[in-house]
Amino acid sequence: MGNREQDFLRVVQLSDTHLYASTHECLLGLNTQNSFAAVLQSLKQQPWQADALLLTGDLSQDES
Repeated sequence: MGNREQDFLRVVQLSDTHLYASTHECLLGLNTQNSFAAVLQSLKQQPWQADALLLTGDLSQDES
């Protein structure tokens, strides 16, 4: 294998989103839905595309 782009697997891990069933809920003053959406938007703007997306940790805050 060389150092070419196709020789790599790009994995993005997002952890502890703490999403609520309601999109208006906040955790410690932060709207978790808006934060998650901003992170996803940032990923879309990268000059590369992820091969895999791992969602780990506390995905839900209210057991929804």
